[in-house]
Amino acid sequence: ARSSGARGLTANVGIGLAPVYRELGRLAAFEDATRRMVTDLPGVISWNCGFAQILCEIGKRDEAAEIVADIVESPEGVPDDVLWRYCVCMLAEVAAATSSHDSLVRLDAWMQSDVEGRGHAVSISAAAYHGAFVRYRGLVAGALGRHSEAAADHEAALVEHQQMRAPGWEARSRYDLALALLGRGEAGDVERAGTLLNEVVQRANLLGMTRLLEQAMAAKLELQGVPSGMPANASIDILSANVTIDRPELGQHADHDGQVTICFSDIVGYTSMTDRLGDRRTHELLGVHTAILRRELLVNRGVEVKSEGDGFMLAFRDPADALGFAVAFQRSLAAHDWPEDVGALHVRMGVHRGEVIREADDFFGRTVIVGARVASAAVGGEVLVTDDVRTVTQDRFGFGEVRDLALKGLSDSYPAAPLDWSN
Repeated sequence: ARSSGARGLTANVGIGLAPVYRELGRLAAFEDATRRMVTDLPGVISWNCGFAQILCEIGKRDEAAEIVADIVESPEGVPDDVLWRYCVCMLAEVAAATSSHDSLVRLDAWMQSDVEGRGHAVSISAAAYHGAFVRYRGLVAGALGRHSEAAADHEAALVEHQQMRAPGWEARSRYDLALALLGRGEAGDVERAGTLLNEVVQRANLLGMTRLLEQAMAAKLELQGVPSGMPANASIDILSANVTIDRPELGQHADHDGQVTICFSDIVGYTSMTDRLGDRRTHELLGVHTAILRRELLVNRGVEVKSEGDGFMLAFRDPADALGFAVAFQRSLAAHDWPEDVGALHVRMGVHRGEVIREADDFFGRTVIVGARVASAAVGGEVLVTDDVRTVTQDRFGFGEVRDLALKGLSDSYPAAPLDWSN
C-alpha cells in the first residue's frame, strides 16, 4: 500500500490492521502516520476517534481523553452514517479506560439511544471488524459503576463473538467479563473471574495476543495480591501467570529440604528490537539466544520449566548451579559476535528459592511472583539474587551491594544483590 503511493489505500490497510497491531502490543507504529492524517484532515472525525484509541493504548491517556472530550461536546460533528458506531465505540473505550466521567455520561446516552437498524457489529465497511457493539456498551456501564449491567453486556458480547467465530474477540470478551464480575463482587464472581482469566491467558498465548496477555496477567496478579499498576514486563509477567495456572511438577527438581531454585530471564528491549529489525530477523536472533541458554542450562544441570517469547523460567536443585548457569550465560552472550545493527544483547535475570513440596500453593503464588518481580527489577546484563540464595552461595560467588527491593503488593521487602559474573 505504501509503495503504491495511494494514501487512501494505505489508510484503509492501517484501519484493517489496527485491531491486530493492538493485540500485538505494537499500535505505537501507527501513531505518527495517524497524527499526520488527523492534522491534515481535522474534519474527518473518524480519524480523531481512532487516533484517541491509539494514544490511549500507548500510554498517552491525557491527550486521548482531551480528544474524546472535545468530540462529545460537539456531537453534531460525529457522522450519522456507517461510521457512527465505530466513532462512538472508539470514544467509549477511551472514556472507560481514562475514567472520563462527563464523556462517559454523554456517550452512555448516545449508546442507549442506538437502534438495531445499525446492526450488531462495529465495523468500517469491509475494512475492519472491531467487535460487538454490546461490548462497548458494557465497558461504559462498568466504568459508570453499573457492574451487573456490564456483566450482562459482556456475556452477550461473548456469545456474539463465538457466533462470529472470532477467537481473538472471544478471548477479549472473556477478559472484559472477568473484570465486570470482579467489579460486581457477588457470590461466585471472584471464582468465575479467576477461571475466565486463566482461559484468557491460555487462549491469548495460543493466538499471540501480547497486549491481552499483559492485561490478563495484571488482573491475575492483582487477584494474587500484586496490584496491576506496577510496571509491566510482558514476557516475564506472562510467564509467571502461565506457571501459576499450569503448576508444573517441580518436586523432582527440589533438594533434600524440598527447596527449588528458580531463575527468570528475558531480553531487555525485545519489543523495540522487533519493531526495529522485523519479526523474522528478531526470531533468528532469539533462536541464537535460546541455543546459548539451553547449552549452558544443560552444562549446569538446570531444567527449562516454561518459556514465552524471550522470557524463560528455569529450575535448579542446587542454587550454586543456578548461579553457575547465570554466570556462564551472561558471559556467553557478552562474548558472542552479534551483528553490527543489533549490538550487544542484554538479558536481565532474577534468582530466588522456595519450598515446592510441602507448600505448593505458596510456591506457585508468592514464590513465583517474587522470582518474576526480582528479575523485572534487574537492569540489562544484571543478575539479581535474593538473600536466601546469596547466603548459601557467597563462599563460591561474588556479589555487589545488597539493596532492598520493595515489591508492590507484597508486604515484605526482599534484600537482593547483583551477582558478579564479569570475572
